[in-house]
Amino acid sequence: MAMKDDLLRSAMEVAKLKKIPLSRLGRMIVSDNNFFTRLQNGGDCTTQTYERAMRELSRLRAAAEQAAADNGGAGKRRRS
Repeated sequence: MAMKDDLLRSAMEVAKLKKIPLSRLGRMIVSDNNFFTRLQNGGDCTTQTYERAMRELSRLRAAAEQAAADNGGAGKRRRS
């Protein structure tokens, strides 16, 4: 149960950082809009899917944090 909770917690953090819904994140990671909803409702996934999702979430988190740092943490850049 702890692994699934870690996966959901990571997904929610990345979705918040990227300002996207969990359904879109599920589509990006495992090509399934309902993936995280199913997990929240008691569903499960294979170890292979868990590992792939965690790798991708880690990559997406790092990219989002880097983008925020590049923008000075201010979000989107203003157009001139």
